[in-house]
Amino acid sequence: MALVYPNSKGVPMGSRPKKDFMISGGKLLRNANRDDRFPYIYQVKAHPLITSYEYVKIILIYVHDTDPEAQKVMLAFEDSLEIPLGPDAHMPQLGLFELTDGTILFGRPRGMRTAEKDEVICWTFDGHRLLHKNVIDAMMKARDDMLGDKEEMNLGPKGTYFQRLGQVGVKDSSCYSLTLTHQHPRSLVGPTAGGKRYGDQMSENERIKGLSQAAARIGMDSLKMFAPEKFLKTLKENCELNNLPCIGVEDNYAYPAFQFNLAPAVSWSQCEKDGLTSMGFFGQVKGHRDTLDSLRLPSKHKLGDTRAIHSRKTYASKGTCSL
Repeated sequence: MALVYPNSKGVPMGSRPKKDFMISGGKLLRNANRDDRFPYIYQVKAHPLITSYEYVKIILIYVHDTDPEAQKVMLAFEDSLEIPLGPDAHMPQLGLFELTDGTILFGRPRGMRTAEKDEVICWTFDGHRLLHKNVIDAMMKARDDMLGDKEEMNLGPKGTYFQRLGQVGVKDSSCYSLTLTHQHPRSLVGPTAGGKRYGDQMSENERIKGLSQAAARIGMDSLKMFAPEKFLKTLKENCELNNLPCIGVEDNYAYPAFQFNLAPAVSWSQCEKDGLTSMGFFGQVKGHRDTLDSLRLPSKHKLGDTRAIHSRKTYASKGTCSL
């Protein structure tokens, strides 16, 4: 029997899944080391929700069992997972598939026979290939402005310019809310609820504005490249109906929330043992669960170098995007 990730009573994926989990006309992605409890991923040549193939190069689909009892079993499995750390080249040995430039992944509820009802789970792209150079330069400048002078940076809790302004992180971590929250609020919130202002007001606000503008531009550009038209229409209507502010750029009808996460460099061994401790709850090796999101199929939208096991959990680690 091949080695399987994770080592928790798992067996390798079979030659094909049960009938309800097969995608007609699709090619099953095979990996002898993949745990049978992970989704069976199929590749297809076309999809009715994709109207342009200028940016989309690879289309993947999996079937998700939405039965309550099946969800409980998956939940227990996900709670046993930890982030697979190590070089990118080792990830296929753990049964993971790399999501390359121009890939889009759809999820299909079990029993659904029409592709028009599929949900977008994630997409990946090479920003240096698809984004305008000015957009990338703006993000790099915003990042550097928040970090501050290299000579003054350190690994401590006040290691960056932004942190030295006296910012208050989410749940005492080095993760900072810059704008609104897109989750269901526990209480009334406003733009200043998690973003206290100290010290050099103008300098600080300009840095936050610059980062929010750069992130919003990248988010909206990628959304328009990959998201289905009906998805964009729904987002626009939701923005107008709820009178959401367009933060960062005028056409930002999708991303009202921005969180700035900071983590000093740590060794592999330390990360495997303790995770990214500076990020607190968000940097745990076992991941964390966003329990206040809308009810739907679990999704991942990764615009950077982030490795994630496809599930409801969010993982803070670095590497190529895998599932």
